[in-house]
Amino acid sequence: MGSNDSKVNERVEACFANIEFNGNDYFMMYTLPNFLFHYNMVFAILRKSNITIGKADYDGFHQYPQGFSFVTTD
Repeated sequence: MGSNDSKVNERVEACFANIEFNGNDYFMMYTLPNFLFHYNMVFAILRKSNITIGKADYDGFHQYPQGFSFVTTD
């Protein structure tokens, strides 16, 4: 029996519903969206607090030279 076959019972407190997921659905439909939402909110709060953070800090794939900006002053 793999993790995709096991049942995970999760009580969603916001709507007082008991929802039963298999392992894969629990991750894809509940855990991952919840994580991504909170990750985005932390990023937004840091930006709003004037912390110098950008796309490279968000996804880890992009690299820009120090002081680089897409905003031009023409």
